[in-house]
Amino acid sequence: MFKNFKIGAKLGISFGALLLIFAAVGGLSWYAMEEVSDESRSLADQYVPEMVIASNIHDAVQDMMYEIRGYGLTYERHYLEAGRKGAENARIGFGEAAALAQKYPRLLVLRAEAEKGLAGLEEYIRLIDESQKKVDELASLQTRGAGVESVYFDNAEKFLLSQEAEMKEEIEKYAENAKLEERLKKITLSNMLNDQGNYVVEANYRGQSQRNPVLLEEGISRFGEMQATIEQLRAVTRQKENMDQLDAVAKSGGDYQTVMTEILAAWRELNEVNARRTVAGRQVLAITEKILEAGAESAQHIADHAVEHLGSTILMIIGSTLFAVILGSAIAFIMTRSLTRPLNRVTVLAGMAGGGDLSIDRGDFQINTRDELGMMADSLADMVGEQREMVRMMRDKSVHLSALSEESAASTEEVTSTTSEVAEGNARLAEQTRKGRENSVEASKVMLEMSNLIQISQNLAANADKNSTEMAGATEEGRKTVAQTVEHMESIRQSVEETEELLTQLNTFSERIGVVGDTITSLADQTNVLALNAAIEAARAGEAGRGFAVVAEEVRKLAEQSQQGAGEVAELVAKILEGTRSAVASMQKSREGVEEGVSIAHVAGDALEKIDKAVKSSLEDVRKIITTTSEEVAKSETVIALIDVNSSVMELTDDHVQTLAASMEETAAAMENVATSAQEVSETSEELRIMTERFKVERDGEETSGLAVI
Repeated sequence: MFKNFKIGAKLGISFGALLLIFAAVGGLSWYAMEEVSDESRSLADQYVPEMVIASNIHDAVQDMMYEIRGYGLTYERHYLEAGRKGAENARIGFGEAAALAQKYPRLLVLRAEAEKGLAGLEEYIRLIDESQKKVDELASLQTRGAGVESVYFDNAEKFLLSQEAEMKEEIEKYAENAKLEERLKKITLSNMLNDQGNYVVEANYRGQSQRNPVLLEEGISRFGEMQATIEQLRAVTRQKENMDQLDAVAKSGGDYQTVMTEILAAWRELNEVNARRTVAGRQVLAITEKILEAGAESAQHIADHAVEHLGSTILMIIGSTLFAVILGSAIAFIMTRSLTRPLNRVTVLAGMAGGGDLSIDRGDFQINTRDELGMMADSLADMVGEQREMVRMMRDKSVHLSALSEESAASTEEVTSTTSEVAEGNARLAEQTRKGRENSVEASKVMLEMSNLIQISQNLAANADKNSTEMAGATEEGRKTVAQTVEHMESIRQSVEETEELLTQLNTFSERIGVVGDTITSLADQTNVLALNAAIEAARAGEAGRGFAVVAEEVRKLAEQSQQGAGEVAELVAKILEGTRSAVASMQKSREGVEEGVSIAHVAGDALEKIDKAVKSSLEDVRKIITTTSEEVAKSETVIALIDVNSSVMELTDDHVQTLAASMEETAAAMENVATSAQEVSETSEELRIMTERFKVERDGEETSGLAVI
């Protein structure tokens, strides 16, 4: 049954078997890798997110603790806001941890520690609120202390100033020594009271800034001394205003003591809250670290198990692959052998047919399958049979073709003889036709030369006509140009006369300007003399005439500048007069030249009129010559056309004779080719017969092949 399958079906079955083998190997590999894949998915979906969430919570808690510690040290709001933001991020992280633990029940550590961590975080946030309250309380106490401090020092300063004023007054009135000693004691105690207040305030600020409760306690301890000093002052104070001031100092001192005591208590409470908050934050950090450690242990366990399982899986895949390769090689060998043996048999028989043995038939292939190889054997056997019959027919036809070629050779010799006689007659006719055509050509050349001479005469006459026409036009243009020139010369003459008149006027004006310049020069000289006289008079007047002397000096300078400017104007006017006179002389010469040009232009116009008449007369004579030569050219062209027709007829006759001769030569050549072809056909038929004899179309007895049946 397998023999009846096609090659495609055989290959499909073979490759299908190979695919099934490799599919089985792949299935085993997939089964082995599925467990590793499950563990990898759990690692990616559970333990890695667990570690990431724990790490994010750990970072958020660290940021929160850092910012809140900064707030506890500086009391600045931006640290508090940053800390609360970190707390919110940590709360979100614990929410994500709880959601992940709820989704994957295997995360037992995450579930338990996330609840503890969230509770610790809430405790830390509550302590942040307490810290904020204490910080706000401290800020309020500091503000209140600043107000009390201001009241204390204002009243103490007023008391001191009043005592100093009283002492100054008593000194001026020469009061008794006892009063002065008492006043000095008040001033001394007042200064002591200010110093005690400054010491307490400094202790308060230093204690808060250095976070040293000892300094605060030391400042509080000095309030007793302050009260004692106030009592001493009360004992020696009599005026109500001063007593009120001491009462205000005593009250503000007591209030400041209360503020410092409350600040110390609030500060200690804040330190206690900070300590508890630090413990709570560290507990939350420990919880996140525990979650990180649990996730890392689980991830390491999965990684170790995956590596171990991958090793055994790889060994199984290698073994299965080797088995599949061996089994596939065996199937491929069997399939290949079933194809190559019939192909080798076909190759041997095809070589025999190529060598000329066409006696083989279908049984010689010995292929009993019904696939493509069997069909190829059938087709090859049919092809060899057809070639065998063709060779037999070629042998028979070659003998018949040889006889026909001999008959064609005899007929060709008779046609060649007749063609030679016709060719000789055509040669004689061609010679006579050639002589007649040569005579016609000579006559045509003579008439053509005569026609060319007439044509040249006509062209020369036409050129003369053209030149005369152009000369007449140029003469007319020249006459018009001369007329325009005369008009322009007249206009120029008028312009020159007008310019001459203007230059004469300019000369007159320049002479007047010279007179004005002389006048200005004379005035400048007189002004200079007057300024000099004024300076002399001012010098005589002495100090009273100094201002007048300055004015006289300025007037003298202006007179000198005016005199200098008038001199320059006189020089310029002299130059203008000289240039104007030269221009007047030049314009007179130009006017004379223009008048002479007008006379010459009139003479040129008369000459052009005479030239125009002569050119028109010559133009009429030239046109008569052109008419005569045109008639002669037409007659010569008619004669040349008749000669050309005769020559064309002779040439056409010669061409027909030449064509006939060529045709006869081609016919003779064709007959020779036919004879040669007949000879070649005879030789080819003989060669064909010899070639067909090498093919074997009949068997010599019973021949059997040594190849086994497939």
